[in-house]
Amino acid sequence: MELVPMLRDSIRFTEHIYIFAQGIFKFTAQVSPFIEKMIPRAAKF
Repeated sequence: MELVPMLRDSIRFTEHIYIFAQGIFKFTAQVSPFIEKMIPRAAKF
């Protein structure tokens, strides 16, 4: 059966996506205060 290795690969792939998404979320959380400070300045122009 080729199903088991395929399932295992898909689970590993899902884990990588989850870790990647967590990294993006943490990065966005750190950067968003900076962006919020920049937006009012940009709006004045």
